Amino acid sequence: MIELTSITGCEISIRSEIPVGAGLGSSASFCVCIAASLLILKEDISLEFNELDLKKINDLAFEGERVLHGSPSGVDNTLATYGGAKIYQKNQPLEDLKGFKELDILLTDTKVEKNTKRQVEMFGQRKKQVFNLNSSSLKLWIML
Repeated sequence: MIELTSITGCEISIRSEIPVGAGLGSSASFCVCIAASLLILKEDISLEFNELDLKKINDLAFEGERVLHGSPSGVDNTLATYGGAKIYQKNQPLEDLKGFKELDILLTDTKVEKNTKRQVEMFGQRKKQVFNLNSSSLKLWIML
């Protein structure tokens, strides 16, 4: 873990139009910005953001995500740090999505709050329910 002991205090003010709680990775974006700012303030990274600098930013941003979410996957902060399109598989390193081209996206804020932690818990519960069914029930569920 990166130590920031030489920083004795600072005030951070943020203004953003990214909707909070919408599943857009706003906390990860915030953590990456704060991590990069603190590392620059500490003069621990250059302003060129080489690979080592990006790794330090990502590692510190992940620690911020752990404070906010408990046990994050690390996907959001990694994408916010490095950018691009990646393939995520649990317990596997992120892999670049080959041949990914620029994509125009229309993003609409539905004002419906998302709770990623709760969504993951619900998915886990549903998965347990499905795999605890007997085989005939499982076949029926798959057919539906």
